[in-house]
Amino acid sequence: MADHNTTSKRSRRLLYEVVFSNIVFFLYLIHYLKPFSPFALFSIIALLVFVLPGLAWANMFSDKLRNPAAYIFAVIFLSTVWGLCSYVSHFLTGFDINSQTHAAFLFLVTNAGFLIAFRKVGRRGKAGERSGTGKLILSRAAVFSMLLIFLCAYLFLYWFSLNFVPALEDNDFELGGTAYGLTSQLKPHLLSDRKTTLYFAHPPLIHLYAADFFLLSDKIDEARPYYDIARLAQRYQKKQLQPKERITLYGPESGYKRYEIESIADGKVMLDKPLRDGVKIDYGRYLEKGRRIFESSQIRDAMLWALIEREYAVFAARPNLIVTRISNIFLGALTCALIFYCIYILLGSVLWAFLAAVLYLSFPTIVVLTVGEIYYSISSFAMISIFCAYIDRVEWPRDAVVFWMGIFAGLSNHKIFMLPLALFLVYLLQCRHRPRPSFKEAISDNAVVLGYLAGIALFWMYGLCVDSGTFLVDHFRHHLLDRVLHKNVLGYTGYYSVFGMWKNFLNWPFLLLCIMAIWQLRKKIRCEAIAQILFLWALIGALAYSIVDWREMGHISLITLPLLITVFYALSDAGRRRSYIFAAFVSVIIIINLVFFYSATGDFTLILNKLGWL
Repeated sequence: MADHNTTSKRSRRLLYEVVFSNIVFFLYLIHYLKPFSPFALFSIIALLVFVLPGLAWANMFSDKLRNPAAYIFAVIFLSTVWGLCSYVSHFLTGFDINSQTHAAFLFLVTNAGFLIAFRKVGRRGKAGERSGTGKLILSRAAVFSMLLIFLCAYLFLYWFSLNFVPALEDNDFELGGTAYGLTSQLKPHLLSDRKTTLYFAHPPLIHLYAADFFLLSDKIDEARPYYDIARLAQRYQKKQLQPKERITLYGPESGYKRYEIESIADGKVMLDKPLRDGVKIDYGRYLEKGRRIFESSQIRDAMLWALIEREYAVFAARPNLIVTRISNIFLGALTCALIFYCIYILLGSVLWAFLAAVLYLSFPTIVVLTVGEIYYSISSFAMISIFCAYIDRVEWPRDAVVFWMGIFAGLSNHKIFMLPLALFLVYLLQCRHRPRPSFKEAISDNAVVLGYLAGIALFWMYGLCVDSGTFLVDHFRHHLLDRVLHKNVLGYTGYYSVFGMWKNFLNWPFLLLCIMAIWQLRKKIRCEAIAQILFLWALIGALAYSIVDWREMGHISLITLPLLITVFYALSDAGRRRSYIFAAFVSVIIIINLVFFYSATGDFTLILNKLGWL
């Protein structure tokens, strides 16, 4: 009888999910007839992109995904896979993709997943719900708190994003610029200020999400100019300059001016008239005013920079802020909910877990980075998901799940190597105190590390297949080797020195709590895996971003997560008196953050001064 009731409950839950999912698809359909507000429309699209396909297919593993963090990740990951399948299927079949065909694909795979799940429940009966995988350890209050934190964080980030954070090149320009190329050709076409015509600086996953929102909101044609400019730049790079050819150059004072190539000899180009003012070819580099003869490479760089300025004009006229930021907002809100879950598992207290989420969301720098920094939100979500997998007390098949978490992390941002590396080092430390593991056990214990390496390898294979030359220059040279070797060939300026970066970071009042927490956990750091992971996670990140030359608070703030968790984890050894002192410190820091927030709403440069170059 109990087994029959369990199967019946699961069938009812599936039915509720089916009804909910199809209502969302129906609402998306009728928005063509009756336009919704941007908030309503993009919230619906967020469910289509991040939730519904994964919600349906996660039922295939519902007897194994009783862990909330694993379940949330599985839903996001499976939705991502099906969204990518839509692009690939359209590309392989030759059908032009648009909002209707993409939504129809998601509708079909979602309902196919539910149909298979219903058949599975009916066929397996008693075996369809196995209690041996562990009970859900969250109380109703904790589940309600997670949902409440997600909704509040989502609303707050949405409001803050549109009202206080201006258009930012590193997020809004680069995410919007690659959208059309990804949807039409599965290639991230974008002419960057590095004069590369494909964007390979970082892994493409967050760009794929942005492309989804452009496509499903029928704004994809607004991203077309970036694609057209990138393709024109590709032709510029391949063609030879010819006499009598008319070219467009850009001068900061005179704007766009047309010139004719009078003659070409010995790699030098003579223009039909002297330059009216200095023509820009790069950051801080100009063609001299009044001259007519230049190197061919200089003229080519000047032609490309004129196209870059045209891109910037397109971006300034229509930045599409909500389209480029809604994926960051959604993943940022999920990160807050998982921070609650993480602290709840560590301390078993809804109050402390709630306070941790509030503290995280009170940092002005973190909020700005969450909505306006291209990789911070997805990186934070990937890292907190992985860490939750390592602290959960519920028995579940962790190896497979964290392997896919590692792949997700590798496709999100190569800069978050600090967590997989910390996990691997802790594994080596723990091996000293136990018998030598077998090969199978070693693979199992390092599943997330192997997954991360597989994700990076997939990104590299993708880049090498699309355009190996551009990939090697943009990713390996400009964003790896040059950063470590301090070769600033691109002329970027405005970054902190090592001393300046840490001086800014040390002014953070929260750091006092971090130091107190590390001191409190000093004995655990010597022998306990969780404490070691947190310590190494923060330490490796701090060292890595001190070594590279592009130092900015947007990078170093990635260690905020391990520091925050460390602060609250220290409470596991603290007595009641210390807990009261800690609560007072946290309350004061939250008040300081809110006061700064209030000040920064009138002058956004206050936050930018803390971030450095964003």
